[in-house]
Amino acid sequence: MTMATTREFITKSLQLAEEFLKDAELSFSRDRFRAAINNAYYTFHHSASACLAHFGIEPPKTHSGLISLFSREVVNKNLVDKSLGKNLRESFELRQKSTYEIYVTLKREDVEEVLRNAREFLARIKELTKT
Repeated sequence: MTMATTREFITKSLQLAEEFLKDAELSFSRDRFRAAINNAYYTFHHSASACLAHFGIEPPKTHSGLISLFSREVVNKNLVDKSLGKNLRESFELRQKSTYEIYVTLKREDVEEVLRNAREFLARIKELTKT
């Protein structure tokens, strides 16, 4: 068992996910949609890392690796609803666009949806890991 699969790692990852969610909500309240999307994605990221660790799986170092492994080891084994895997993937794609595409238009309602999805994702992972 590595550090990344210990209870402490899981707890710290979920605390970090909560912090990113608060930052996402604060950014959104100030109409900082790019920052809200970025922080919301990291809510997903750290929650997914905690979930993998809960099942004794070392979280990978890359974003795409995390998404693939979460899909294969958690979603495809029906440990969570498929919509959570889809939301993780979509949040990463939107984060990429909002970070690197200078002409991207982010609609308030789309950002709100990502925030709702991030809240749901975090809540489900906390329930699953019992933290």
